[in-house]
Amino acid sequence: MPSPTASIKGRSWLYRGLYLVYLLVLLIALELGLRACSPIPAPKGMHYPPTWLQQSANPRKGYEPRPEQAGHNAAGFRGPEITLDKPQGTTRVAVIGDSVAWGLGVEAHQTYSAVLPGMLQARTDDPWEVVNMGVPGYGTVQIVEHFRERGLAYQPDVVVYGYWFNDFHQFGCNDYHFPFFSGLRASAWELYVTALLRWPWVEGSRDLLLGSQIVLRVVDLRWRLDTHAWQRHNEAAARMGLDAQDPELQRFYGSWAQITTELGSRADVEFLDAFLMDHYGRTAQESFVDYWRALHELKALCQERDIPLVMLVTPVLRDVDAYDYQPLHDWVATLAEHLDIELVDTLPAFRQANYHTPMPLDGGPPDVAHPTPEGHRIIAEVLAERLAGQGR
Repeated sequence: MPSPTASIKGRSWLYRGLYLVYLLVLLIALELGLRACSPIPAPKGMHYPPTWLQQSANPRKGYEPRPEQAGHNAAGFRGPEITLDKPQGTTRVAVIGDSVAWGLGVEAHQTYSAVLPGMLQARTDDPWEVVNMGVPGYGTVQIVEHFRERGLAYQPDVVVYGYWFNDFHQFGCNDYHFPFFSGLRASAWELYVTALLRWPWVEGSRDLLLGSQIVLRVVDLRWRLDTHAWQRHNEAAARMGLDAQDPELQRFYGSWAQITTELGSRADVEFLDAFLMDHYGRTAQESFVDYWRALHELKALCQERDIPLVMLVTPVLRDVDAYDYQPLHDWVATLAEHLDIELVDTLPAFRQANYHTPMPLDGGPPDVAHPTPEGHRIIAEVLAERLAGQGR
């Protein structure tokens, strides 16, 4: 005959089991009810970070590369290992930027950062190192923060900012690179950086988690309550002493809004959703203020250390002969001149090479941002011509 204590314990586990079943049934009923009564529309695209990204301790970055994963070295940079101390007589170039600089779609040895040292050494007979500090999905705020936090320690002799035209919008939450729903705003990004990036084993369950109406509403509520750590970004403004009402800032923002609105009225410019930001939590002007401050901070970081700064622009890789996006290039050129940053625009070189973007085999839209190995070689040649005079 079982003892009274064992009987009580048995009933306790039974009650706990029934309680868990009750909660599970309740959650399923709530999920099905939300889907039936007021479902959130299907996403434009469900993109999520790969497991070789991890959450960053710096809320202004949100995430960062996982060291020694996907071709990253111990420092989290794509490419071979590199020491903090420069070898004697070597000129070190830091390439900062987003997925174009990182080399999305090509192997590590095919990126312009990997090809460039050989071209420079052939022109100067001197040793060169090029450190690829690009991170896919980063916007200007994150790029500058990553360079300040990680890149400066490597004492570069030259900094090349690989600029692309969606950099101003991609601030912290990265809601262009990871687009979701009009109601979610940027809040779903917090779900990534606080949970999914920590657990690589959850890879196969991400679609299920992100498709849950309960989860989507929870993160949306958190956005509405304004609890995101990444919104605490005033420290950079304090460092730079910049005012959001700066007339130059307002002038550049106005001209940018006009250009992108005109381009957005044309067909087949999906990437301009990032500029228009009709369905995101932060206004375009808010993002532009942070972008403006970050550019000034990057200039100051280099100027204080007497490091030459070059802004490298790569084109929208649609028809580079009958090109619709020249106004974007002209705007960036005006901005670089205003900030006294040297600009290197690779569009003429792509035209001269008669570059064509390959069509995907699956019949999907072509990748208009990321060059092929040939495109990276074109970029490296342009940079080599420009940087050869910087050698030691």
